[in-house]
Amino acid sequence: MFVALAVAGSSRRTPESWWLWTPLVLLSLLPHKESRYLLPVIPFFCMAVGRGFLTAADWLRRSSEVMGWHRWARELFAPLFVLAVLHDVGGWRLSRSNEGIRLAQYLRAVGRTGIAAQDFWRLGGRPYLWPLDPLVELSPSLLDDRRGLAAAVKDANWVALRHRVARTVGDPVMHALGFERDAAWRGEDYVLYGRRR
Repeated sequence: MFVALAVAGSSRRTPESWWLWTPLVLLSLLPHKESRYLLPVIPFFCMAVGRGFLTAADWLRRSSEVMGWHRWARELFAPLFVLAVLHDVGGWRLSRSNEGIRLAQYLRAVGRTGIAAQDFWRLGGRPYLWPLDPLVELSPSLLDDRRGLAAAVKDANWVALRHRVARTVGDPVMHALGFERDAAWRGEDYVLYGRRR
């Protein structure tokens, strides 16, 4: 809905439209895409959506006697717009529920601090993990270095490895470092190891 409004509110004559669509097209051509690349175009997107909303509202005001698909569009515009706004607000307000976030919440509930993990950003980063300090990021090169890995996890009570890495590094290495699989954790993306007591 918002993309359609942005298209309706764009014009070749307005510089804001160029600042919106040119970076979007260029970034779409890159092989590696991340949503954070689009942060600079958000103000221009909002301006285009605002203009598109005013254009749509003006069209609705002038089309009270139209028939066919124009009438359907007029009748459905307001409910679809409200639904789009609620959906967008829900995306900001509702808590995330992917596996990495569930793992961070599980570790916070258990209460033991110190975690070494791969891809902390998948676990929600520092906003979700700050009570579990110290936090150690396990890079792929560190996982290939047994001595470096032992030094990295010496203060950790938990080690969270991605499932594909746990298959190769996994149980023997973690067992040798004093960790065993946490039987209470079930996940498809992460394998959790706890320090043996």
